[in-house]
Amino acid sequence: MHRIINFLNVYKRDIIQKYINSFYCSLNNDSEKFLKQYTLIASKHSSAITHLIFANSKLELLGYFTLVLKILALNKGSLTKRKLKKLSNILTIESKPDTEYVAA
Repeated sequence: MHRIINFLNVYKRDIIQKYINSFYCSLNNDSEKFLKQYTLIASKHSSAITHLIFANSKLELLGYFTLVLKILALNKGSLTKRKLKKLSNILTIESKPDTEYVAA
């Protein structure tokens, strides 16, 4: 398993894109489209981390998974104290008087 960001530090973008373009998924066109069109951009901007899974000895791309960090801005007035407490277990990034920001 290899992180795309590590490949970007070692290989040229067109070489990485060649391996990504070799990936085909007949069951989920959206997954294939995301990998081919957005994953390099998202990795470069650190908004997502994509891991590529290759066959053992060959550099044949078998699959991938992506972890995305999203920041939610929640209006405190719309949440009960109980819900705010549950959300605080996730991670509070920043608080303002009327807004709570949490990673999701």
